[in-house]
Amino acid sequence: MVRVSHVTISQWEKGETSPRGENLHLLCSALSCQPDWLLYGKAERAGDEKIAGYQPYASLGKVPLITPQQARVWKEIANTFHHKDAIAWRGISVVVGPHAFAMKAVGDSMANPHGTPSIPEGAIVVVDPDITPVSGMVVVVGLKGSKEAIIKKLVVDGPNQYLMSLNPDYKPIELTEESAVIGVVKRLEFDLLPD
Repeated sequence: MVRVSHVTISQWEKGETSPRGENLHLLCSALSCQPDWLLYGKAERAGDEKIAGYQPYASLGKVPLITPQQARVWKEIANTFHHKDAIAWRGISVVVGPHAFAMKAVGDSMANPHGTPSIPEGAIVVVDPDITPVSGMVVVVGLKGSKEAIIKKLVVDGPNQYLMSLNPDYKPIELTEESAVIGVVKRLEFDLLPD
């Protein structure tokens, strides 16, 4: 821990002074960086190249929050989707592919009364269509004849594929060729307080 006054930190931030000596080394240790990177923005941060898949949060970007109706046809509209067509744009803290999106869970079929995982109504899922779904993953699916995408757990049993709810009050749905997995749920977010 670096113990310096607020005035000193303010001077560093304004560029009036720079950290030196022991403070510089303590800061570099706390931030996992080299002095040249901290002082001048040169060189790499220490450890960036050592952590597979590491990306600083700022570079993870945003994904569109879309409706279940938009999610149902996402594969058709993703490449022509306009910024203004999103309900909102959400900052994300997970690495996703270029076609990722977010949507709100509707209903209680994925609310697990017995613990986790559980996706309560109103929770937001971050979905990555560029991940190949496998048994056990939670997916967003467009069922034949439905205008809205749904969220379910994919279960493969031999040649058969089923969509399972996490709430046992709901029956499994057989995944047929007429239905399509739109993407894999990679992250779940929900607010504890209403807006």
